[in-house]
Amino acid sequence: MIPLTVVLVVLAIGLLIFGWRGRIVDRGVYCRRCRFDLDGIDRAKPDACCPECGSDITKPTSTRPTLRRKRWWTLVSGGLLMLAGVVLTGVLLTNNTARIMAVLPDRVVLSMHRMGFDSAFTEIATNRLVRLNNPLSDETWDDMVDDAIAHQQDTNTAWDPRHGEVLVNAFIDGRLSEESTTLYVRHAIETSAEFPDTVLHGTDVAGVYVFHANSDRVSSLNRYGSITSAGEQITIWMSVTAAGVEEPSHVTELSNQSGGMFTVPGPLGRSMGGHEIRVPLGDLDWSAIEPDTDLTLFVEYEIVVKTSPSNSEITRWKQTDRGNVRVLPADAELVKLNTDPEIIESFRNKAHARVGEFYIMPATQRNAYANVIIPAQSDLLTSELPVALAGDLYVIDGEQEVRICGIKVPASMGISARMFSWRVETEEGVDEELLQRWLDAGTVTIEYRPNPSIAQDSHNIREILGVPLRFNDVNVTGTQPIRGGVSDIPADHETVGRPIED
Repeated sequence: MIPLTVVLVVLAIGLLIFGWRGRIVDRGVYCRRCRFDLDGIDRAKPDACCPECGSDITKPTSTRPTLRRKRWWTLVSGGLLMLAGVVLTGVLLTNNTARIMAVLPDRVVLSMHRMGFDSAFTEIATNRLVRLNNPLSDETWDDMVDDAIAHQQDTNTAWDPRHGEVLVNAFIDGRLSEESTTLYVRHAIETSAEFPDTVLHGTDVAGVYVFHANSDRVSSLNRYGSITSAGEQITIWMSVTAAGVEEPSHVTELSNQSGGMFTVPGPLGRSMGGHEIRVPLGDLDWSAIEPDTDLTLFVEYEIVVKTSPSNSEITRWKQTDRGNVRVLPADAELVKLNTDPEIIESFRNKAHARVGEFYIMPATQRNAYANVIIPAQSDLLTSELPVALAGDLYVIDGEQEVRICGIKVPASMGISARMFSWRVETEEGVDEELLQRWLDAGTVTIEYRPNPSIAQDSHNIREILGVPLRFNDVNVTGTQPIRGGVSDIPADHETVGRPIED
């Protein structure tokens, strides 16, 4: 609003000056004092004076060559503009801009928004989009959608989440055309692949993480879950079709697929989805590749955006991402053990890793698939993890140790939760007496033991905690635990892991 007040005041001053000076209505010789026409009067006489007012007219400055008439309507307009500028200045100084915008008509507010007045756009995005009484006209909606789509496509300008608020409400109300919907979602989704920095010479697999995320150019003032229009939701499906090495050429056909609902990020951040794929390299001709050289890995995938449940396609596109990977000698240390005393001390003092209740599944509820039975499972929760975890989990039962599974969790300043399961081959069978002993005891000890080989096929783990973590007195239950929200503060049923050193 400040630019507007400056423009009004400057324009008002110009109009006042222009109106006061007036326009020329006659030319000749006139008395400067009373504007009397002095034509025919000898002003060279020493005692010459104006016959109307008696003023001395012998001096050059006592007369004027033109006769002007003030522009009264110009003076009135300038006065009104000056008054408006003064009033708006007062509004700004007393912080009443929002009240002024609230009483202006929709089209006036929209016009002021297009002129660049920030408060006008705030009024539209926060008060008028979802107004139930006297809703916005279709014409106003169309203009706002056009502005928002154009802003979204202009990637050279910083994204304004108020445009995101316009677009998400337009979608919910069914106001986006097919073309606008396609443009909206195409620029609302970012896709990428993360490649490992290094692999060992002769490795069988390389981990590559392929993901999609909500672009910043769709964020809104408020966070929305999976938005719905006429019962339809937007879904995103990512299909990895091929991966391998460019030179020497080595391609493996894949069929990995992941998907989920499209969500609109708000002030608290955005959502993403994806998965780590294992690129097979075992049959690559490693004899033609020297250690300490680079390989160019690639991954091909396709993104399909649909509506659900009608399964109507909105748009699709294919993408190929590449990354250079350094080949280390086969005997190199790919994943390092971190035994930094400060890191270890941090695990002693903070709840970086904790385990939930250890659930022993009743035999009647166990399902066998792919020749595997899962008799027990639990959750591993991490918070502000300063270094990655990759290793084996053991249940220690007196003198007996039972390996449950391997885990890997990358370092992260956030909070995460993942389930780990004890998988038993069906041909081996489940030791029911062992499970009953754990149930009868009520608690068990679970221990994490670092194992670098578990992280070798990861795309982003090259350093792990190098000391074991002991989770003492983990509760054992035969009842399915109820999983709630994840917090950085341990719940009563969670057990924090603490370092143990030799």
